[in-house]
Amino acid sequence: MDVIHDSTYYLYDGNTVFQVQSTLFKVHRSVLTRDGSTFQDMFSLGVDGGREFKGSGKEEVPVDGSCDQHPIHLQGDTVDEFRALLWSFYALPSDIFYATRSENIDTTKFMNLARVTHKYNFTSTEKWALKILTLYLTFVSQLPIPSELDGPSFEPLSAEILEDLTKVAVLCTSEDQPLFKKTMAGWELLLGHGVYAETAIRVAELLGLRHLRASAYYSIMLKGRQAWDLKPNLSREQRITLLSGHHALFELCQSLLKSPPQFHTCHGNTAVQCRRSWASCWGNLITGGISDAIPAANSLYPLDLLGRLQLLEGLFVKISEYAATTLHGLSRACCIEGMKAIRELQEKLRLELPDCFQDVA
Repeated sequence: MDVIHDSTYYLYDGNTVFQVQSTLFKVHRSVLTRDGSTFQDMFSLGVDGGREFKGSGKEEVPVDGSCDQHPIHLQGDTVDEFRALLWSFYALPSDIFYATRSENIDTTKFMNLARVTHKYNFTSTEKWALKILTLYLTFVSQLPIPSELDGPSFEPLSAEILEDLTKVAVLCTSEDQPLFKKTMAGWELLLGHGVYAETAIRVAELLGLRHLRASAYYSIMLKGRQAWDLKPNLSREQRITLLSGHHALFELCQSLLKSPPQFHTCHGNTAVQCRRSWASCWGNLITGGISDAIPAANSLYPLDLLGRLQLLEGLFVKISEYAATTLHGLSRACCIEGMKAIRELQEKLRLELPDCFQDVA
């Protein structure tokens, strides 16, 4: 296999040669021993000026890394990953400043950097790379997204980028870390616009992300049976999972219809009117009937429980902020308590959603 010198990081005043795939890098050993990395242990082996002596005759043998003919081979890394690592050490401050502005962030470079620093234990550099990726996701989430995407992708956050970001987040962080949370929020944002569902299912099943998997199935379910049939990449098992989830949510709707949240604090005649209004509102909302109190709910898929509860929460917020004491027969005091109850119910449903879309043996 022919090897070549890297065009940027084969430094003629460097003192250590690495081979990554078919590319040679020559860099300064001191740079790679920063941050308590594993390279520090590697270089602490008995090395004397690039030579070591073996045998009774003290025969001089070149040490790995001392020249092009005896490079240190880095297995499992890619050229782009090692370049990203060296860039983080050798780049000028002006280059770093430009590359870390939200609109200029090269997600591929920083994902490569996160992976390689995680592998070789460059702790502070890894944290920095993850912080930049989180910054990018925060920036993208603030961009306007058309209500109906013209194509199958949102350019600033394609399915491929989001998939790779998810793998980095799972590799380098935990579920309570900012990058993981922002990545999951990115999936939710795009699933809400009707894209990436099939990719999300594949990624979630690969990485064991139950909540992402459930959100993706939920997104497809809301489009209705006819839309499912237009997705040729869905397997028979996945279609069965969709039907199972549809049935589970129908059963959940029936259960919620019989036991609406109770939160009333009013008394007397006001209480009677308030409870009647709430019973009517809740019944129409959950069954998918015509809702005068929440007209926007009339256009939602009948089993879109999360969407309906979100609209209901918005109504309660609206009432609680009004100076008037009632709206649609619901008292302001009760709506303030109702807002809390609906938020708790939404959180409970989100946590239980993965149980609705279980694999059916």
